Amino acid sequence: MSNSKLVNVVVPAYPGNYTKGRDGRKIEAITIHHMAGRLSAEQCGQIFQQVGREASSNYGVGYDGRIGLYVDECNTSWCNSNWDSNCKSVTIETSDNDNSWYVNDTTMKSLIKLVADIAKRNNLGKLVKGKNLTWHSMFANTECPGAYLLSKLDYICDEANKINNETVKDDKVNVYYRVKTVNYGWLPEVKNLDDYAGYNNDRITGVAIKVDKGTVKYRIHIKGGDWLPYVSGYNINDYINGFAGNDQVIDAIEVYYYTPNNIRPFKRAKYKVNDYSWQYDNETTNGQDGYAGAMGVSAKKFQIEIV
Repeated sequence: MSNSKLVNVVVPAYPGNYTKGRDGRKIEAITIHHMAGRLSAEQCGQIFQQVGREASSNYGVGYDGRIGLYVDECNTSWCNSNWDSNCKSVTIETSDNDNSWYVNDTTMKSLIKLVADIAKRNNLGKLVKGKNLTWHSMFANTECPGAYLLSKLDYICDEANKINNETVKDDKVNVYYRVKTVNYGWLPEVKNLDDYAGYNNDRITGVAIKVDKGTVKYRIHIKGGDWLPYVSGYNINDYINGFAGNDQVIDAIEVYYYTPNNIRPFKRAKYKVNDYSWQYDNETTNGQDGYAGAMGVSAKKFQIEIV
């Protein structure tokens, strides 16, 4: 297992401050830390050379952007306050320049290059915040790496992915929907939460929903009656599967969204009727936290998005 060629200085940690090998694990993530001080790469490494320190990091980026190697990537640094995370992570300490958890632009640029390099060599693929790019306070009750770096994690992922030519997929799912009302028939289509479906407080008798990624199934409840069968289409001229409704006033709606394989993490339908609380489906367990609407109360407004 090789180390980064971006390293400017090697300051080997004391052998009692890290573990040889990775306990049979492979590298799955990069974890960002903060030195909580204005240190050079050499100064940070010297801390890990202290006997009895019982702490270390694989790398460090000093305030001047120079990169230090302290523990080879093939070995486990003691940095994340979590043994499982330590075994599968390459850890990086970063420096500020004014003792306020801030990271200057020079350090940030070197950090991004180092993150990209580690990800590339270890086949981590597209970097995603909270998945394969993590941070110290995910695993311990600590301020590290500080509010500034936490606010920059998505940026770090994006910039490192650009260096590695990892395509950042558009995971946004758009939902389109329309309703039919007693006095106005089918109303114009609405996208996401750009508006709501409904008009002039008129009672809804039909609903049609579609998404541009994945699939949906949905059904409506007749006011004073029963639930109608689920449908999955979006065609107001298809009376079998194109929309939910039978020209009777409805009072509740239930929706499930199914995530396609190329979208992660899993997404859910978030929707509401009238001005009642938002409801969510749960595709991974095929569960439902409730329908949208209130039995016996006519539905007059409907909104939905995929989150």
